[in-house]
Amino acid sequence: MLLVVDTVTQLANDITGLRDSLLPSELQAIAPPDDLSDTQSLLVRSFVILAHAHIEEFIEQMFSDFLSSKHATVTASEIPTCYARLILHFGEHIKGQKGSSSLTPADICTTAKSMYNSKVIKANNGLKEHNVVQLAKPLGLTENDISNACPELLPALDTLGSRRGSLAHRSSQAVTETIYPGQAIKWVDDVLTHFSQLSDLLANS
Repeated sequence: MLLVVDTVTQLANDITGLRDSLLPSELQAIAPPDDLSDTQSLLVRSFVILAHAHIEEFIEQMFSDFLSSKHATVTASEIPTCYARLILHFGEHIKGQKGSSSLTPADICTTAKSMYNSKVIKANNGLKEHNVVQLAKPLGLTENDISNACPELLPALDTLGSRRGSLAHRSSQAVTETIYPGQAIKWVDDVLTHFSQLSDLLANS
């Protein structure tokens, strides 16, 4: 798994590239009470929606990478806690696998990881607190673990998730409500500023 600083830097660089592509400096300089053109408003909304999607995918990949890193420590006599919890979570499904009685611990963990990726990560839509909890709970991380480790990140995720939802799913509101570049950038930057809280939690779990 990437070092925490590398993980946060990679995400920040990706978002910076997205911001620079969609929000040129002259657009970023526009603030109330000046008006945005329809094209400029579309660019701001696009930045929020695409940044949200990128962060969501990045968080999902972090959890998948976390499992991959733990898989390397599986032995015939020792299974990492996250895999023990995941095997319990998917117990009946794993038992239903053909030839499950002859599976080695590594085989069982591989099956559990595949199920996690297909049934948890692919089913997850969003980056609000409850979405992060849905990713974490099958691995033995509780809601309290998440909230205690990410006290500033979770509100930032909730804000960005809510704003993205209003822009993506309420077209009439998106048209009538002016979202300025500075607002959109702040919502995203608030997530990036505190993103290491989640990275630290996984790195130390």
